[in-house]
Amino acid sequence: MEYINANGINNNSNQPQPENEEVDKCIKYLKNIIENDVYNKTTSSYTLKHLIDKEETYVSNGAFIEALRILKMSYERCSEESPNVWVKFDIKDLERAIKEYKS
Repeated sequence: MEYINANGINNNSNQPQPENEEVDKCIKYLKNIIENDVYNKTTSSYTLKHLIDKEETYVSNGAFIEALRILKMSYERCSEESPNVWVKFDIKDLERAIKEYKS
């Protein structure tokens, strides 16, 4: 079974959960993104969460993934060992959503 924790996704339920404040910061930028039909396997959740870090204070990879889950957005674990996920949008989609939120 897979669990979302502050670091991302793993198979251990005893890890610290993402902070609600961090999840909320991610939701405000992710909620207006329109997903593509296929997973973007060039940019993982870990890279994408750094775009939000630049706008806000720190957000964890797990907070980014939990926001995806809450918003019912598609994600797929990069590999069995990876805490990161692929998403159905790219870095430009998130950059655009951040810019629109700020304007």
